[in-house]
Amino acid sequence: MRADIELLFATPPPHEVIRSAEQTGRHGGRGETRRSAVSAGLAAYLAWPGVGLVGQVSRTVTHTGQTMTDTRIVLTSLAAETPAAEVLALVRGHWRIENRLHYVRDVTMDEDRGRWRAGAAPQVAATLRNVVLSLLRAVEVPNIAAARRTLARQRRALHLLGWLPA
Repeated sequence: MRADIELLFATPPPHEVIRSAEQTGRHGGRGETRRSAVSAGLAAYLAWPGVGLVGQVSRTVTHTGQTMTDTRIVLTSLAAETPAAEVLALVRGHWRIENRLHYVRDVTMDEDRGRWRAGAAPQVAATLRNVVLSLLRAVEVPNIAAARRTLARQRRALHLLGWLPA
């Protein structure tokens, strides 16, 4: 299936309509260009229920003189008329969830090394982590990791919860 999708975008048939979009930006010392190309041409061909569009989303990053490009294949149930820019925004939005929640829980909160395995302990620990993240975001902490280190050294966390007077 991947080979068929890659072939569609590498050498599209003459009648095929391929829509594309591009975003360019900088973050820190890194330049990024994101491109998407989408087509409804393979939707009927693929034996995959509900496919409306297929696409390729590529990201080119230039950092400290080195350039890296990676390309992902996208299968979606979006309507055939969906603009390529919308697909690009949706793919980017998925990574925002990953970066704002899963990465913070896995790396900053060190969730993967947790030793709680039995009973309700894993769910309770996950709930406590979510509460901490929600509280830190509610007071608009710009750096969760730095705030966690600072709060670990202070009793300020109890003030944020309202358990101690200010």
